[in-house]
Amino acid sequence: SALSKRLPEGLAGDLERARRQGRPLTLLLAESDPGYDILKLFAPRQTSAGMRDGMLNLHWIENANHGFSKKVMQDRLITRFLALDLIT
Repeated sequence: SALSKRLPEGLAGDLERARRQGRPLTLLLAESDPGYDILKLFAPRQTSAGMRDGMLNLHWIENANHGFSKKVMQDRLITRFLALDLIT
């Protein structure tokens, strides 16, 4: 089966595994967060493929830092999360 094929290790393997299992991922990243750069550096093929087929969805929170350290940033994160309507 497709799942029995050897997967890459690390982040690339994690993304590939989720994609093969049909598990869409949604990431909310601070505008200044290095998360997207990390995805493109360590899992470029999986990131591109996941974004192309809708299995990897990235959303940026404007005017926020990596730790969402201020209440206004946390409020933006919560508002964006709730707007995505991911909770069923």
